[in-house]
Amino acid sequence: MPSQHPPSYPKLGYPLPDKDPYGISVYLPTWRDTLGWASRDPVVLAQLKTGYPRFFIPHVVRELASRLLQKANPLSSDARIVQSEVSALLIASHRSALECQTYLQRCGSTESVVLHATLAGSIEMVSQSQTLTKDSVGYDELYLITHPEDLALEAKAFWQHTGSGISSRCAVYWLEYNSAMRREIPMKEAVKAMSILHDRIASLFSTDSIKVAPSDVILYPTGMSAISQSAKAIQDWRGRNDIRVAVFGFLYVDTFKVLSRIHAIDCVLYGHTSSQNLTTLENDLENGMKIDALYTEFPGNPLLNSPDLDYLHQLSTRYGFLLVVDDTVGTAVNLSLFPSCDVICTSLTKMFSGGCNVMGGSTALNLKSPWYNEIRQAFSQQPNEPYFPLDVLVMEQNSRDIANRVRKASSNAENLVNILRSHQTVSEVFYPKGIASQSVYDRFKRPDAGYGCSGGSSSRIIFNNMNDIVGFLSLIVT
Repeated sequence: MPSQHPPSYPKLGYPLPDKDPYGISVYLPTWRDTLGWASRDPVVLAQLKTGYPRFFIPHVVRELASRLLQKANPLSSDARIVQSEVSALLIASHRSALECQTYLQRCGSTESVVLHATLAGSIEMVSQSQTLTKDSVGYDELYLITHPEDLALEAKAFWQHTGSGISSRCAVYWLEYNSAMRREIPMKEAVKAMSILHDRIASLFSTDSIKVAPSDVILYPTGMSAISQSAKAIQDWRGRNDIRVAVFGFLYVDTFKVLSRIHAIDCVLYGHTSSQNLTTLENDLENGMKIDALYTEFPGNPLLNSPDLDYLHQLSTRYGFLLVVDDTVGTAVNLSLFPSCDVICTSLTKMFSGGCNVMGGSTALNLKSPWYNEIRQAFSQQPNEPYFPLDVLVMEQNSRDIANRVRKASSNAENLVNILRSHQTVSEVFYPKGIASQSVYDRFKRPDAGYGCSGGSSSRIIFNNMNDIVGFLSLIVT
């Protein structure tokens, strides 16, 4: 094994892909660095130039927020803005900005305010009673949500769990707008790219029995934004905020947190996709438990189990709740989940993009859902979550080879899983194929499709001991 990386490799804390300023992964070259990042070691954190944008607010976004706050200071005598220990989040959506303010108030902040900034240079305070707007095309106005420094962690939680913060491309554009580096937004091309993405995603989700219309696909700046806004649509559908949802299976942790922590939704948790939990859910419903929606993943992240979607769909029809599925791990290339659910939320950041340099999310609606008309209306009446046009252009370009890439990645992942399972140092591998729920996955697998590659990692591995880990890593690296 080489003693050091070749000079062309990035340094600790630099973006991946290498030399891409918009790379959404960060280079952690050693196991010690990885542990330092996970344990929030200040020595490691101080060297991070970037990170996954929901977990790490990009430096360029922080710089823009600081400049806009400095600009706002002379325009206001409000102590909540001009005091020195105030920071701000930058969000493109009016609705999400007010939701952030409400969340911070719930966390104890009485000083959070919302400021509306435009590229033209105006900055003004926004009242919570102000009528929500449909928002702009995604680049000419932003919202600053101020917060005291002692609520920085809470503000960061909103940014992370909702995925509604602005992108680094957006921040760079704003910072360059009044400089010699100013660029024009190619809106005609961006609008065309947005239309292509709607068509592409609708085609991927369509089946022999259901042809998904491009108008039934909603695009978002991140995958978590799709999850977050689906919850808001359900609240709008029900006409109240005090909805109750069931969370079925071992879901990605931010899904549970955005529902329970950010939106303060009453969540009933069924932590595994086992038949026992399915029976418990059914018994609870039979005994009078009312829920408005059930969230699950197919397959789940990170354990990669596949819930019995057909049975969950039967329960949703019988008891009148919406079934929302996150298919990010499997992708619509491998899976055909309609008509066995009502809404599918997807992170486009992972396999759909494949370029590791842009964020995105989508929601697709089932035309044959018994609540299709009501849900479609709820989504269409929502103020949109602006998707920055330059990000849209990158996402469209990256996703042109989505089908071939997913099939190849799924094949590679399956080959790797076979090697891992036959290796003496590996105790267990979690992968949709070869586990108890494979028969459920196979029921929804498209012809000649695969079992996914789990977004950024192909499987979850259990080693017998630490020495086996070291030995195995030495084996695959050399």
